Amino acid sequence: MTVELICKISSSVAVLKVNREPLFSRSQAELDKVVNDPYFQRWHSAQLNEVEYTGPFVAGLLFLNSKGVAAPVASGLALFGQVWYFWFRAFVGHVHEGGTSTPVPPYVPGAVARYFAWPLITMGIYKAL
Repeated sequence: MTVELICKISSSVAVLKVNREPLFSRSQAELDKVVNDPYFQRWHSAQLNEVEYTGPFVAGLLFLNSKGVAAPVASGLALFGQVWYFWFRAFVGHVHEGGTSTPVPPYVPGAVARYFAWPLITMGIYKAL
């Protein structure tokens, strides 16, 4: 959970540091400039994607923990995937967000780790019931 908190705080700090003033005190033209900035779009999309996975991961892993089920591989993959995906997506991004034009974006290993964590967590929950 600390990782998720760090991701959220860093997103807020990154946007505030770039803009130096609160977004709500700006005109619509200035807001559009901030929202259309590739840096903001990368951080925003990475944060939204990370938030989509955080809730189910935390709920599933807390349930497994409450039932006394050890899930070292699932929790490791979930943690690795969340950290790897967020930071590579936020800093490097995708080609349409001004990122690198590599054949495979560098955040893909994190996404794959998260995809493998899902069935492991689900299997652990099924066995615990």
